Amino acid sequence: MRRYSLRMATGGQPGSAHGAREAGAPAARSGVRSSQTPAAIPSGFAGAAPARPIDLDRVGVVFVHGIGTQPACETFLDWSGSLVQLLSDWRVGHGFGSDPVLRCDYDLSGQRLPFLELDIPAYAGHPAQTWVTTEAWWAATTLAPGLGSMTAYVSRALPGIMAGIRQSYRVHAEAWAARRLAARAYASATPDYDQGKLVLAAVSARQHDWIDLLDRIQKELTILAFGPALVLGRIALLVYAPFRAIPIKPLQDFAAFKTADNVLTRWFGELPDIIDDPIQAANVRSRLVGAIRGVRAEGCGRIVVVAHSGGAIVSFTTLCDTAFLDEPVDKLITLGEGLALAWRIEDTSKELPAGSRLLGDLKAARPELRWADFWSTYDPAPAGPIDPPPGVSLADRTHSTINRMSILEDHGSYWDNDEEFLIPLLQHIDTPTGDPESSRFFRDSSLGTVRVSWRRRRVAVLALWRWIAALGAAVPIALTSLTSMLGLAGHAGPQRLGSDVAGWWGAVPGHQLIAGPLDGLSGVAAWPGFLPTLGEWAIGAAIVCVAFLLLARVGVGRWEAWDRRERTEARKQVPAQIGWLRPMLTFGALTVAATVMSVATVALLWR
Repeated sequence: MRRYSLRMATGGQPGSAHGAREAGAPAARSGVRSSQTPAAIPSGFAGAAPARPIDLDRVGVVFVHGIGTQPACETFLDWSGSLVQLLSDWRVGHGFGSDPVLRCDYDLSGQRLPFLELDIPAYAGHPAQTWVTTEAWWAATTLAPGLGSMTAYVSRALPGIMAGIRQSYRVHAEAWAARRLAARAYASATPDYDQGKLVLAAVSARQHDWIDLLDRIQKELTILAFGPALVLGRIALLVYAPFRAIPIKPLQDFAAFKTADNVLTRWFGELPDIIDDPIQAANVRSRLVGAIRGVRAEGCGRIVVVAHSGGAIVSFTTLCDTAFLDEPVDKLITLGEGLALAWRIEDTSKELPAGSRLLGDLKAARPELRWADFWSTYDPAPAGPIDPPPGVSLADRTHSTINRMSILEDHGSYWDNDEEFLIPLLQHIDTPTGDPESSRFFRDSSLGTVRVSWRRRRVAVLALWRWIAALGAAVPIALTSLTSMLGLAGHAGPQRLGSDVAGWWGAVPGHQLIAGPLDGLSGVAAWPGFLPTLGEWAIGAAIVCVAFLLLARVGVGRWEAWDRRERTEARKQVPAQIGWLRPMLTFGALTVAATVMSVATVALLWR
């Protein structure tokens, strides 16, 4: 599937209850609403007077990005583009024109709100709608704290994250079992159901399969890896800290440590800004209020807020703020919400101070608001379904998803999950005051289960391949290192390869530019005697890991191409599967390659 580009275009899950099947000819749309461009609305507090009459069939969709360094309009273009692609495919499949875009107006400066107007045709008893999307951009409005304070700040959340991920496995497994049984029961008990054979063939009758086993093992290994990863990360940051003060740019900009610095101070650093800093947090809330007022000025009678990660904290605290209770919002949709992370970091088990904005009762403040939450099984931010402290109400709907089965990727891959996120998101926006089952889009929930079943197996193949590649590197390193430590193979192991590389590096002209500062430090510091050997081992192990990482990336690239093809088929009214023969042959060949490389690596390190 190609990612739909707005720049080019403009120059639980679907639920366990079975909705009506898609049927009937598309209803013709009578005319197109006016698309005149209103006056530019600043991204702060917009004017209260609507620029056009309020229309309940105009739905305003406000995107709220998470913590990070997103430039203005990036979230608006990427998220809107995903919706446009899905809407385009749905329209083609139902006899409408492929292009849903009526109007788009944005610039990249962030000085005014962007707007995209989408045509939603009348269908299956639903009246025509117009969706107006915009973004509440706040990435450039906060000042990140220093590196030292962030390491301790993030560490406080890790125990809760580990416990949440372990608990989320049970919740997701139970939800999937219930959905699978419901789909099979409906297909078996409804003789006139046209897609019954497809559902029974695609949705397994077995309670447990190899995917469950892989998921369970990976879950525990991921949790076990948290501790060592935290220790290694802290050691790396401690080593990096002195180099930050040395006025030698190659050392200050050393990529691995610089990345860790940026991740902690920018990607996590804004958490204390929007939680503990009253001035910065109030400024961020004003951005969301400005965007809500902006779509209201566009005549939107219904408003949906879609918030990711730290944007969920921004949305929650804004919607609970008594100063803004008059700002109308009908539905809040959170994905990878950072509220759970904030509650863990602030340690709500010891009770937050009275009046903390993290303790707002959203349901009490906005009784009519509907709240749908999406969380992925390995996403460390939510780490499972919302588990709020006392006094905080739960979401109305909770949707578990399988994004990439990866703790490093699940948080940022919701928008690549058509089957479990994008399709339900479309349904939720279509019904801002109702349940997604009543949407005009993808009304057959049994076919939704088919889509999820196929995705589940596809993502499991990706996870299995990553383990194969990881073990291909880990086994030679561990085996030769252990035999060397036990004195069974002399100087064998990664340190031998590292020694060879170090000798080669010493003959490279200009190597003194990097080695010189380190040699200077060694002249004034007494380094332990084991450090040279440890350094050689680290170099050799890194070379092996990089080689297998490159092989793993080849497999991931093949998987992503397969995933795009399957997601394109999943967006059809009746989903189709391309077939498993070609992917299985591809990953079978890659597994053989990984095995051969692993054996060759043992021979290289043991020579």
